[in-house]
Amino acid sequence: METVRRVGPPTLGAAALLILILWMAGSFDRGRIEPGSLESRRGEPAPEHTLQVRQEPQTTWYEAVGTVRSRAQTTVASQITGQILDVRAEAGDHVNEGQILANLDSREYTARLEQARSALLSVHAERELATTAYDRFKGLFEKRAATLEQLESAEARRKQADAAVSAAEQKVEEAQTLLG
Repeated sequence: METVRRVGPPTLGAAALLILILWMAGSFDRGRIEPGSLESRRGEPAPEHTLQVRQEPQTTWYEAVGTVRSRAQTTVASQITGQILDVRAEAGDHVNEGQILANLDSREYTARLEQARSALLSVHAERELATTAYDRFKGLFEKRAATLEQLESAEARRKQADAAVSAAEQKVEEAQTLLG
């Protein structure tokens, strides 16, 4: 009896494997329809409407992960800093040269322009005062009522006032340029 027990499980395993192989090969499927045959498994008549199989082109879609990069890339930067009030173009939009992309708050630059204009008026007044003083000292020097040192000092103040006017005019131009 011990020999039967030892031979039993391996033999049963081999038999089960053989049955599985035969089943997968189709040996137990007797009602199978052969290619080109219209018979059904249960002896039913063939359907009245049949369609012919044909090949047709199919659209194939592929889904992939990747990165799209443009051939040309441009960095856009403002020449001045400020708070953005209005954005007129978004990333990816087509824009033309000279097109306004965003509006900045101009109050700070308007204030700078007004300050520069006020400073210009102030240095114009200083220049007039320095020119008047120079003319007075020049007349007094010709009458020998003022020294050469006083005349030279008045001339230096007049030249300083002229330079201050030039600098203030440049500040006004700069402020106007920043304001647009």
